[in-house]
Amino acid sequence: MVEVLKKIIDDLDDDEVESVNILSFFDNDREKELYEKWVKIYHSVTPFNIKEGLKHINKSFELSNDEEIMLVSYIKFFEGRLMELKGDIDLRTEKFESEDNGGGMFA
Repeated sequence: MVEVLKKIIDDLDDDEVESVNILSFFDNDREKELYEKWVKIYHSVTPFNIKEGLKHINKSFELSNDEEIMLVSYIKFFEGRLMELKGDIDLRTEKFESEDNGGGMFA
């Protein structure tokens, strides 16, 4: 069995492939169901509903301890990325305001 990531990378490297069909890389229904399960789980959590999202996931999905650890690490990663983005936006806003002296978006 060829690994899923290798298949995806090969398609991404192939200039003749216009779009990557992720579902086509799975060898059986179990793999497709696992993929679809995690897409649903990830869609259940947003930066604005972490507590509610986790409650929904806990009620709707049966996760192993390892899967719960992976989910929490994903949320921590997601949180960190958002904080980095916020920092980038704050820096750009400061730079814009210091160059403009008008304090607003338009002078």
